[in-house]
Amino acid sequence: MSIVRRVYDAMLATVRVAVIGLFLVLVASVFFQVVARYVFHAPPFWTEELARFTLIWITFVGAALVHHHGEHIAVTGLRDGLPKRFQALLDVFISVLVLAVLAVFAKAGYTIALLGTQNAPALGISMRYVYGALLVGTVLMIAITVFKLIAQFSLLVRGRQ
Repeated sequence: MSIVRRVYDAMLATVRVAVIGLFLVLVASVFFQVVARYVFHAPPFWTEELARFTLIWITFVGAALVHHHGEHIAVTGLRDGLPKRFQALLDVFISVLVLAVLAVFAKAGYTIALLGTQNAPALGISMRYVYGALLVGTVLMIAITVFKLIAQFSLLVRGRQ
């Protein structure tokens, strides 16, 4: 197994663990909110905000896992009707296009994170940590797309031989 593949697999494993951990925080926060509200009649003020911010992180980091599995919405009718060689070329073109869009998202995520100078009202944390989810998720998707491009190029090269 190549070093690139090991790094990629380690990155995916870390992302999976992070999403599971974030989901556990979300469930614990909502559970605590419900118990505190209905049993103790004193809901904590910070649990809703924690649940909301955790869900934002799950969304953007989880999108990287969805991207890895190729489960995003796609229209494949044209691609499926093409010969295998043209399918491979179209896959490379789509990956390059996805990289361009992700680069724009990464730039926007960086800019938004820099502008997040206020603090969250209940938790008191900087909103940069919340806005950073867009940048982190996008960077993960860029890494996944680059890895897919490398694999697609190797398939193209092997196809010519």
